[in-house]
Amino acid sequence: MEIMIYDHTDGVLTKAQEQETLDLLQFAAQQLSISEQAEMSVTYVRNPEIREINKEYRNIDRATDVISFAIEDDETLDLPAEIKAELPEELGDLFISVDKVRDQALFLDHSIERELGYMLVHGFLHLNGYDHERPDDNGAMFKLQDEILTAYGLTVMQTTKNKHWFQAARHAGDGLQYAVRHERNVRFDLVIGTLVVIASWWCHLTRWEWVVVLLLIGLVISAEIMNSALEAVIDLTTNQEYHPLAKAAKDMAAGMVWLLAIVAAISGLIIFIPHLVAKF
Repeated sequence: MEIMIYDHTDGVLTKAQEQETLDLLQFAAQQLSISEQAEMSVTYVRNPEIREINKEYRNIDRATDVISFAIEDDETLDLPAEIKAELPEELGDLFISVDKVRDQALFLDHSIERELGYMLVHGFLHLNGYDHERPDDNGAMFKLQDEILTAYGLTVMQTTKNKHWFQAARHAGDGLQYAVRHERNVRFDLVIGTLVVIASWWCHLTRWEWVVVLLLIGLVISAEIMNSALEAVIDLTTNQEYHPLAKAAKDMAAGMVWLLAIVAAISGLIIFIPHLVAKF
């Protein structure tokens, strides 16, 4: 199989990663018995470029990790069989964000090579007609994906339950770190929560007032994280395509956060106003 690699990363992509791309995709092609006449391309980009591609072709205004554009379809040229056999099979094109490769490898606590391999095989399977829109397709695709990666020598990410609480705590910490790093609203809530704690100390709140304030801060931040997690699951399930039920689910989750924030603000006013009046 002929593989063309294009580097739009301004030197971020390494020669070793280019070679790994060729080796892994050739291995995956052998596993799927892809014709040696097949052709495909892989273009490595940064987040701004893949965001523009998403915006133009998929109506999604965000950076994603990998985009697959399949070319081969059911139409055939009216040519003799011997000539058709000599024509290359155009599989399509992959676009991969090296920024997403790095960020997701850090979040998932595994090597960049493992994450890159995951994106390559995932996108390659899409080019060959595999999908994960339906539950049955989802299981078959990810099973084959893991089999290819394991056979190649890249370990599979953990998909089973945590075996002890240390492991669970580490994953929980990873989730909190990811939320703070990637979710602007979570960072905003943390800033507001910090200011409220400072104001609580300055106003000399009672013990039970402290309990209520801290509980409300924790609930608002937790709701925001839950909202972000739900959005991520919906995007994964719908392949980031528009669906009215997906929109409804996201809107309801956002409404939950707003409702809790309003209740927290009103409760805060009830607690702080008497202390502020007493001080001034």
